[in-house]
Amino acid sequence: MMLLRYLLRELISLSFYFSGGCFWLKFLLRSKPILIILNYHNFSKYNNYTIKRGSILESSYFKNFERQIKFIKRNFNFCYSEHFFKGSCKNGLNVLITFDDGYKDNYKVAVPILERYEAATIFFLTTNYIGTNKWLWHDKARYLISKNILDPNKTEAQLKKMNIGYQVNEELKAMVAKEFPEAPPKRMMLKWEEVKDIHSRGFRLGTHTANHVLLNSLTKELQAEEIELSKYVIESKIHNNCIYLAYPNGHFNKDTLNIMDENGIEYGFTTVSGSNCLDSEKKKLKRIGINASDSVQVLLLKIFINLFK
Repeated sequence: MMLLRYLLRELISLSFYFSGGCFWLKFLLRSKPILIILNYHNFSKYNNYTIKRGSILESSYFKNFERQIKFIKRNFNFCYSEHFFKGSCKNGLNVLITFDDGYKDNYKVAVPILERYEAATIFFLTTNYIGTNKWLWHDKARYLISKNILDPNKTEAQLKKMNIGYQVNEELKAMVAKEFPEAPPKRMMLKWEEVKDIHSRGFRLGTHTANHVLLNSLTKELQAEEIELSKYVIESKIHNNCIYLAYPNGHFNKDTLNIMDENGIEYGFTTVSGSNCLDSEKKKLKRIGINASDSVQVLLLKIFINLFK
């Protein structure tokens, strides 16, 4: 089934690409500016794969990621959200790259490529995990899948439910807590020295909260703690204002938006697929999920499909 799905997707995307998909995108958008925000996480072989998942401890698809960024640079424009809404970006398709969570391979793999092509990029940091050996909960679960301790289908089903706002099964939480090694097998997240270097290279940093919790499941007071602490830590490290927030798993509510207003956070990034125009709500920006393993043809097709959402 996975092989069939992969082959079908590649066939459709190749057909679109060779029938002039890039030309039609440029033609349709020639008279107005559109902002497409691409959302990546890391380069692990577990999350980035074509037919079969690999190890969460190994990174891959470096060259393919560079092909994606090179393709965007050659055909479209890179643009930050604040420049877009000020009317400083060109007519046509403008692209902003985002990375969620704060994985160390963002620095080792992505930054040199992004810098080479001058790609507008925001890195969203889960600040209580930066500079530590701690793992995010979903990475712990996926590590246990790779060790054949957790059932892959049942666990991924729970993770998908979490992504749409449901709490994870308590039995699964207990199993992860019991089985995950007390000393994690390797560092997954960025060091603060790496974060500072990313900022020094001209890239932007945003908050992904302190602990990667579903904000709409918290009281306003607890939401404020998560957002304000994370924003404060980032600003104290880089000595620059933090004006971006990516909602963990895309979830937020009216309290979240009020807290952002109170703390000078101007731009909110969701996990809702689609494109953004000049009259889009700045705190409800849409993003398109992309894997480093996606071919350039698949990337182009994803962008095209999401223009109309």
